[in-house]
Amino acid sequence: MSQPLVDDFESYSLGDLPGAPWQDITSRLDSPTVPSPTAFVLDTTGPDGLPTKAVQIVDAIGTSSGIVSEIQPATTHSLRMDVRIDQFSDAQGAWPGGIGLLQDEGAADFNGDPQAVIYAWQDQRWHMFVKNGPAGTQTGIDVVISGVPRITLGSWYSLQLDADTTSGVFNASVFDAASGTLLGSRTLSFPGWNPAFGEFDALAAFDGEGNAAGGTHGGVSTYDNLSYIPAPATMPFAVVAAIAFARRRR
Repeated sequence: MSQPLVDDFESYSLGDLPGAPWQDITSRLDSPTVPSPTAFVLDTTGPDGLPTKAVQIVDAIGTSSGIVSEIQPATTHSLRMDVRIDQFSDAQGAWPGGIGLLQDEGAADFNGDPQAVIYAWQDQRWHMFVKNGPAGTQTGIDVVISGVPRITLGSWYSLQLDADTTSGVFNASVFDAASGTLLGSRTLSFPGWNPAFGEFDALAAFDGEGNAAGGTHGGVSTYDNLSYIPAPATMPFAVVAAIAFARRRR
């Protein structure tokens, strides 16, 4: 049965990849070109202006970098995480970071598998991308999240992705992480949705630079305060929400 997951990354060693339940995303790639660890724990300043531990993706151009945790397929998923974009890559087609749900279907790079992701694109906007089809096929829909100002480097955003894998309806919301103010949201009802390609079994914080062209530096992004709630779940929503709130207010 699906399990909630709440993580503020405070328990992990500085400079290392965070421990269980996290893995380096290279574990899901056939031939990674960025050496592990592709993400590490660091000391930084959180959305509340206080010191915090968080996870940062390395500056590199290559296959996907980041962290992934195994989950179980569920009828609904609610994923929320604080994300900071620190640097955009100058490589054409690269995106510096995002969060999402994926179904491991054996693509050479996890970016090619069925997925629902909120990510920062080179236009300095937050986008939602949903792919509903076999690995390696062009079956995705990409939309800009409405109403959100252009991304400010070094600013924390709370990204929330709500997915109904029965109906194929997805909602992406972007909040100012410091104030909690909703900046914008977008709902996508995927036409011709096939639930067989919505059996998400992983959540990830990662980038996308595997198909990038040229460039001298990769994107850099930082992550903190994860709250993931599936349904059906083994812990009541109110309990998980209370835990997440307590950790965010540390």
